[in-house]
Parts: sequence; structure tokens; C-alpha cells
Amino acid sequence: MQDPAGIFIQDDKNSAMGNLGKITSIENLPATQHLVAYLHSAMELIDMGVKIKKPTPSKTSTETKIHEDFANALDSNTTAKEQFYKMTVSCQKEYAHWIAEAKRPETRQKRIASALEWIEEGKRRDWKYSK
Repeated sequence: MQDPAGIFIQDDKNSAMGNLGKITSIENLPATQHLVAYLHSAMELIDMGVKIKKPTPSKTSTETKIHEDFANALDSNTTAKEQFYKMTVSCQKEYAHWIAEAKRPETRQKRIASALEWIEEGKRRDWKYSK
């Protein structure tokens, strides 16, 4: 869409309400003739079937980063490993994050033991709270 009146020019100080700047009163709006012209131009574009391409959302990684201790424990327990990789990525990330956020190695080992037990049974990390 063309911008002969320069309404859609963005600068940092006036971009609070999009491209029209901060609108606090009717006087802050562009002149009526400009708004009407832009509306007619937009209507023509719609009638011609012009569409604006939406930006594609960034894809999130489907690979879960697992703490080394947890990976070793999974490798030694084939049942838990199979069950873990059958889970959804979000379930895998919940377990991985829970284990990785442990500050002490003792806490991490307790969490790994609990996680392996629950994973073998096919339970999600929040299984206690699920209905």
C-alpha cells in the first residue's frame, strides 16, 4: 500500500500505537481525507485479492537436551529409555529440566532414580496431579 501522506513512517518516539504514534485525542489522528484515502486504497487491495504474507513462526527444537547423568541412567535401563523416547517432546523436556535444575549431585541422583521408576511405568512428570 502506498503512503503518500507519510502516515506509516515509523520513528521510535511516535511508535507507541503502531505506526500512527500515541493517540491521546482525536487531534492526534491524521486528517480525515488521508484516512478515507487509505481506507479506499485498502478496499481496492482487498477486492483485488491481495494478501499479506504472515511471518512464519520459528520452529522450536524437537531435540531434548538431557543431562549427562540422566542420559547414562537411561542408557543402562532399556525399558525406561524406550518409554522415555515414546513420550511427547514436552514430557521429555519436563523430566530433563527437572533433573538438570538440581543444584546438588545427590538431589540429581534422587530425581533420576524417581524419574526412571516413573518413566518405566509410562508416567508423565506431573502424574500425581493429573486426573
